Amino acid sequence: MNVYSNGVSAVCNNNSDATIINTNNGIPIMIGEERIVVNVGGVKYETYRSTFTAYPTTLLGIMFHERNSALLHPVNGNEHFIDRDGHLFWYILQFYRTGKIYWPDERSSSNSNSSNHNLLPISREALEDEMDYFQIPGTPRDTENMSFTTISLRSAAQHPAVIKLDSFVAALREIIYELLAIFETSIRITFQKNRGPPYFYFGHSTDHDAAISDTVKMIINPFGSVGYTILGKFGGEIGSFLEHDQPGLKWKYEDYANLNSRSVRMLVNGMFGDDEVLKNSSLGKSGLCRAE
Repeated sequence: MNVYSNGVSAVCNNNSDATIINTNNGIPIMIGEERIVVNVGGVKYETYRSTFTAYPTTLLGIMFHERNSALLHPVNGNEHFIDRDGHLFWYILQFYRTGKIYWPDERSSSNSNSSNHNLLPISREALEDEMDYFQIPGTPRDTENMSFTTISLRSAAQHPAVIKLDSFVAALREIIYELLAIFETSIRITFQKNRGPPYFYFGHSTDHDAAISDTVKMIINPFGSVGYTILGKFGGEIGSFLEHDQPGLKWKYEDYANLNSRSVRMLVNGMFGDDEVLKNSSLGKSGLCRAE
């Protein structure tokens, strides 16, 4: 990493995707909403939180989920330190950005005159270890081809569309959790064919705290570009799965062809009543509250 006297640090030299972080007396300036900086072993990368949360089963997808924000301890406002190899992390970030796994050519990466973005030697074994650590799906350790090229994800479960569908269902489950946490009864989410951001409203007529709405937006907005398509293809199957997975949930899917929009309504008021909440809380277990 090179730091220049004008207060601009260029991260990851020789990389066409190099990130420029503007600073003011060493403090990063947030350019755009939800940008975060990850300092991996001294090498800094800048991206959006949603880049990681789009893959909620991975380590960084879990780490940067809104529910776990209280566990994070950023410095300089939005910088998070991860004690791993900063040069290998370039490959990890490429997966989050493209859904593809890139493998290095060990022969060229060991050449100090290589035009590769990384001047340090990169071994396949070391990269596989990083993939395992960050819980990146589909690390094909048995692949023989070592050339620096994009390889297709080898199993059906690793297909980007499969990963996106699973992420979409996981996001809906997270929204159900948020609804229960605020004693909400239902939510309607509408996706539009023009690929604008989805919009939603809650069942209660009263407005909720802005923080609650922001949380739901953060969960569902990464799917604004594909939510309409996913519901059109798998809306019925998603509903059946969630109703089975979340007893008491009611799922209603509607396709408004004339409006080029598709909506899903999730009713959660039958999942966990007030008596059940009290019974399972520390208040109920104290024996001092009302009987059933």
